[in-house]
Amino acid sequence: MPIDYDDLTFIELEPVRRFLERSPMLSQHERVIEAAEGGSIVTYRVRFLPRIPVLGPPFFAVFRPAFSLRHWNLRRRFHGVQAVVRSPS
Repeated sequence: MPIDYDDLTFIELEPVRRFLERSPMLSQHERVIEAAEGGSIVTYRVRFLPRIPVLGPPFFAVFRPAFSLRHWNLRRRFHGVQAVVRSPS
């Protein structure tokens, strides 16, 4: 059930390796894929500024498990090892 609309725009694109997108809702989303021994490291950086500030914590509570599920699916599909999910400092 969609509850909002977001206009995503790619700002930078390095095919196969990296993208950076911006939007009014997410503010900024970057994904980088780097080669590593035995596989790859996928790093997501998300800056999030909700239109209604009080909704920030509930949205964060959804984003974190969504990205964890995405990484789990990637590991399962590509037979990878465990991902590390880090919170911003």
